[in-house]
Amino acid sequence: MKLPLRSFRAQLLLVFMPVLALAQLATWFLVARFNDREARHQIDASLQQAAQTYRRIVADRNSHLRTGARSAARDHQVRQLAAGDDPATLASALQSLRGTTDSSVVVILDPAGKVVAAAGRGRPEEGLAPRLIALAEADDSPRPSAAGYGYFDGILHSVVLVPVQAGSEVVAWLLLGFRIDHEFAKDLRRLTGTELLFLGADGRALAA
Repeated sequence: MKLPLRSFRAQLLLVFMPVLALAQLATWFLVARFNDREARHQIDASLQQAAQTYRRIVADRNSHLRTGARSAARDHQVRQLAAGDDPATLASALQSLRGTTDSSVVVILDPAGKVVAAAGRGRPEEGLAPRLIALAEADDSPRPSAAGYGYFDGILHSVVLVPVQAGSEVVAWLLLGFRIDHEFAKDLRRLTGTELLFLGADGRALAA
């Protein structure tokens, strides 16, 4: 017995439709996975680029601060003030140094790491000075220095430290730093085109 043509087409359509639906679903799934993978790849590439730009900016600024700090540490007046007992005049000299080096903070520490005078907002967190001094003392290069990160009144800074010497004796330590804050994040976002958020070790937002 022959099936009517219309009935045959209907049966064929009933068989074909689930196959087509499965094919479309599989296509959608593959496209979605590809788009998701591609989006993740783009995000990862943007973050890598932003991280490289961040490291370059910090390295360049630290190098600039280190050069300024070393030049100041060799200055006779700075050495005299650092070893003397006139913190007001020393603070004035540090304020001038802060302007010439475009730094956020400038601090003179005694050989043990205690703050003698400072220019800029905030004071270094407890433990920052001893940590940097230990790094500088472990540096056996002809011009020892140290670099790292630390908080000044709760605001993250990138800092450098160099010795102030009279002959071979360290009479003080000179610390310079710049803020990792909202303005820094804004400049980095402008350079990279990436929205960024800096988080502290405790998960607290530091800059965005």
